[in-house]
Amino acid sequence: MPRSYNYEKSFEDCMKEMFKRVGLKFSVEFCQGKDWYMSKSWTTAQQNEFRKWMEKLLKKRHGWGAHQLNKEVGMFILCYGWKQSD
Repeated sequence: MPRSYNYEKSFEDCMKEMFKRVGLKFSVEFCQGKDWYMSKSWTTAQQNEFRKWMEKLLKKRHGWGAHQLNKEVGMFILCYGWKQSD
């Protein structure tokens, strides 16, 4: 994929995958609710598996290096990730 791959598409694909991993279907309406990200939880292991998946996707689509991937994925999980249940 070219490095100019659509960032909005990558964001949407990551949200869909994150929702799928807790048994939900992604919808914008759901995310408009207050504290929607607190409605589900995942373990540290689940979060780490998602992190690996997301890093692989973004590296393929955008050609980012390890530092950029770590920063972007970390911010995504901080801002949108489910609460942890360990």
